[in-house]
This record gives sequence, structure tokens and C-alpha cells, in this order.
Amino acid sequence: MNTLISCSRMKRPRCKSIILILLVLNFAAFIYFINNKKFWPQEKVHKIPPEAVEKSITVVIYDFEHFENDVVNTVKSFLEYHPDLNILIVSNDLPYPPLQLPENAKVKLVVLNVEVNLPGKEGQPLRFIETNYSLFVPDGFRLTQPYGLRRLLQQLRRSGRKTKMLATGAEGYSEELLTCDKLNFDYRRWTLKYSSVQKSLISGNKLCDAVSGSVAILMQTSHLHDLNTVFIRPFLKALFIQSALRDWKTVLVLEKSPFFQEHQLFRSQHNRWKHERNRKQQEKDLYKKFGVKKIENGDGTTTWLGCSKQTPRCFGTIVKDVASFIHIGRWTPPCCLRNLRETTRHVLGLFEDLKIEYWLEGGSLLGAARHGDVIPWDYDVDIGMYKGDVDKIPNLKRAKEGEKIEDEKGFVWEKGREGDFYRVQFSTTNHMHVDIFPFYEKNGIMTKDTWFSSHRQDTEFQVKYLKPLERLKFIDMNVLVPNNRRELLEFKFGNGVIENPRYPNSRKVKM
Repeated sequence: MNTLISCSRMKRPRCKSIILILLVLNFAAFIYFINNKKFWPQEKVHKIPPEAVEKSITVVIYDFEHFENDVVNTVKSFLEYHPDLNILIVSNDLPYPPLQLPENAKVKLVVLNVEVNLPGKEGQPLRFIETNYSLFVPDGFRLTQPYGLRRLLQQLRRSGRKTKMLATGAEGYSEELLTCDKLNFDYRRWTLKYSSVQKSLISGNKLCDAVSGSVAILMQTSHLHDLNTVFIRPFLKALFIQSALRDWKTVLVLEKSPFFQEHQLFRSQHNRWKHERNRKQQEKDLYKKFGVKKIENGDGTTTWLGCSKQTPRCFGTIVKDVASFIHIGRWTPPCCLRNLRETTRHVLGLFEDLKIEYWLEGGSLLGAARHGDVIPWDYDVDIGMYKGDVDKIPNLKRAKEGEKIEDEKGFVWEKGREGDFYRVQFSTTNHMHVDIFPFYEKNGIMTKDTWFSSHRQDTEFQVKYLKPLERLKFIDMNVLVPNNRRELLEFKFGNGVIENPRYPNSRKVKM
């Protein structure tokens, strides 16, 4: 007010200049306050006294090689700043050569595969972790700051509810060495899908589903008990796959890491080869345990696991029309579906070349009508044909006479053991298959000599649905199907079957 009064006594041009200067200064102060965080209310962080860190955290060292490691020096670096820190070294087998660990009651070695003469509880690492937090540290990391662990605890406690873990690399790690990934584990479809988080969308710390690279992981010990499998190698991959199923997030801290990686492991070509060989086998065992059959990588490539012509199919005999994988909440493994599609294309391609009339039957017709593909939980493809055309197909003619034929592409043609039909298998070892049913007309009805009582859809139908046949997209082919297919499908399966998917034996298994 005084400024305005004094300004009123001045000449008008001078008064305008003073007001303009004041406005500029006020605006500059406003910008300064916005950019200076100390002037804004801060989220309250529970202050952890330095001496309380040792009571809050157990350091866990796992996933190291016996033939070359730096575990002892890693342990010593933590004890230098926190002599009473709980440190747990976990190994699948008793390390050899033996680890020369410091004589400290807080440092304990736990062997998962205990000898038969020892109590089973000795091989249960979680029973030795009594602190609220667990810090998993890679072999070779060094603690270099007295207050580093305290800061990590504070950073984890700041994070949101979905953030269950904190990850940080060693000091000096670049973003190229630590990548933040989106990870989706489609358990039902046996598929892992990775995609990198766009750097342009991130500033400061990153929120990830998975982290690629060598990182330490801090998390609440209680969350470890929520996991199906904690100690399995490779540890980080197993941890992130399980956390993705639970929609847990990991905050990746890129600045002010309290760790340094001093020793470079596996410098010799031989040890590097041994380590890489071990890691490949561990990944293979991990994917088998978790039921991963397909990996969609962040670079757009796809990795298939198992289900080749040299491996058996990954489920057994079908009982009461419901495959075993349905009972554990999964659908047909994607590699099995891929092999089934390949077998079907091979069979139908031959039929087309020989100008044989055929049509999709049962659930295969339903899959084509619903979404142009094999039903995601189906395990075979059914094809109908006229019985009089069997002899026009050399492989079927030979199969009718009792031969088992492996053709030039490795597919196996044979007569069905359960009755009058034919089966084409993916290979002699992998029995994903196409069933071919020979029908014949009788008084305007299409019938056959073998029926399956467990298949509701396996029934006679009027010949009018085949006169004429139509074309429909199925597994990227334009295949022959009955006309008026909705009416035929509802006759076989019930009303609304196309729009309302259900398992074959829906009374016992729910979707």
C-alpha cells in the first residue's frame, strides 16, 4: 500500500516502471518456489536410526557359482559398516571349495539340498530370516556407504502400495546395463511377454515389472512368504515372473547406489563357458517348473520352449473329454496349438490338391465360427470326409490296410485304434493330431461307423448342411465348412454356443 501511495505521488511513467519491476520480482520468486522442493510439503518418511538398520534387514546372497565367486569379500564389505547385520548365504549344495566365511554368529550358510542325515528344517532359508526386510545382493557387490542401507529402506517405504520391491545396481551402472521392462505372464496361455519401458516416459527412478541386469533387491520379508518358490536359479528371473503374476511393481533406483562392484567374475574363457552353460540349464529348468512354453521378447522375436517334433506333447491321455491342463487353470500350450495348426494345414493342403471334399467337424467348426482358429483349450482338429473318397488319398488307403506311414515331412498317418477313423500325428514322438472321420449318407442323414459317447457333438446330422459346402477362414486358410453352420452347431452343442464359450465338461470344470 505504501508503495502504491508513494507511486501515486510520482510521475506516471516512473510509477509504471516500479510496478513492472515488482511484478517481475514476484513472478521470479514464484518460479523459484515451484522449482525448489524444500518449500513444498514433503511426504513423511519414517526415520530409521542408523543402529536400527541391523535389526531391520537380513542380507541374502544367492545365485553364485561354486567354482568362482566373491562371496567372502561381499560379506566382509557389509560387516565393515554393520558388524551385527544378519547375513544369510544360500546355496543349492554345500559349496566346494568351502567358503572361508568370517567367524560371526550373524553370518549363516544354508544349504537347500541337505544331506539325508540332517533335519529337513536346515534346508529352509526363510526360517532364518527374522527381520522385517530382506536384501538380496548379487555376488561381488560391495557396500560402500555407512548410511546406504538406511536410505534404501526410506526409499522403499516412500513407494506406493503396488511397489513391493526396490532394485538398484552398483554405482556407475548405466541405463544400458540396467533395463526396466514390462512383463506379463499369461499363465493360462503359458506365455511370457517382455517389452521395454520407453525412456522418454520416465524421469528419475523407474517403475518396472522386471529389471534386466545385476541388481540388489530390497523387499519386505512377509512378501517372500507369498511366493510359490523363492530360492530357484536364476533368482531374479524367477522372482520377477512370480511378481508379475501378482501385479507387483519394482522401483528401479538409478542414482546414489550404496553399492560398488569391485571384482569382475568369470574372466577366464573356461569359467565363463561353465557359467553360461549353467545359466542356460537353470533357465530351462525354471521355465519347465513355471510352465512357460512361449516367450515374446522385447525385440519382437519369439522363443519357443519344447513341443518340437522330437519331444512328446506336454500333456497325457485325455480323460472324459477334459485335458489335464484345464484342471490347473490353463489352456492348450501355445507350442501345441502351433503344431496342431501345422498338422492341419498339411492335411487340408493335401486334400485341396487332390480336390477331396471335406469339412470341419465338431469343436473345430465351432472354433472357426467363433474366431477363425482352434479353440484355445482344444487338443485336436476334427475333419469329416466322404467314406468313398478314402482310397483317393494314398496315405489313408495305406493306413486303412493297417500301415503306419511317416510322410516326407515327418507327419504320421495311421488308422485310429478306437474305431473306424484316421489320425495324422505331428510326428512319431509328438502326438498332437488331426482326426479324419469317414461319413456316408443314409436316408438323407450323414452317419459313420464309430461314435464317441463322451463327445456330445458326435452325432448324425442332415446331409443338407453339406450341399453345398462353404468357405470360412480357419488357421489362415479358407477351408470348407457346412452351410448354415450356426444352426448345425446349435443342433450339436446347444443354443448360443458360438457366443458363450464353455469347457467340454462344464459341469465339472468352470472357466
